[in-house]
Amino acid sequence: MATNIPLTGKFNVTCEYKRKGNWSCGWHTGIDLTGSDNIYATCNGTVYKTGYDKSYGNYIVVKNNEADNYHWYCHLKSIGVSVGQAVTRTSIIGKMGATGNVTGKHLHFEIRDSSNQYSHNINPAEYMGIPNAVGSYNSANYQLTSNNTTTNTNTSNNELKTLARNTNL
Repeated sequence: MATNIPLTGKFNVTCEYKRKGNWSCGWHTGIDLTGSDNIYATCNGTVYKTGYDKSYGNYIVVKNNEADNYHWYCHLKSIGVSVGQAVTRTSIIGKMGATGNVTGKHLHFEIRDSSNQYSHNINPAEYMGIPNAVGSYNSANYQLTSNNTTTNTNTSNNELKTLARNTNL
């Protein structure tokens, strides 16, 4: 089932959006996720750019055709799309990796506004429809609504397991 979440099945948030730290702008510009190796597009869009950066490692940038923003997928092991290629929420676009400036295998997912400039970000957790908190989640508990937002369908409310801020996953 398609969602605004770039992973399927169980996944973890290991660093939330806007955490203060030693990043160039003073805070974390995206959300860090671990889980399945396949990375899915989180919007219907067009691959705008792919490449390698010393911080982001192997990355893919998708221009969202439904909103005026750009979705960044970083630290990838491999890139499975080409610039100009159309993608949907069911497209596998790459594999999770540990390239660039990282401490381990994960996906750094960020959304930039129409300027596509560093630190001009939109909260990716809000877009994904999950809490902006370190914890464990399952994409099976979320579904895409008719207006392309993700909603939590887990009625038991026991999905989120909040971890201590300094937990190593």
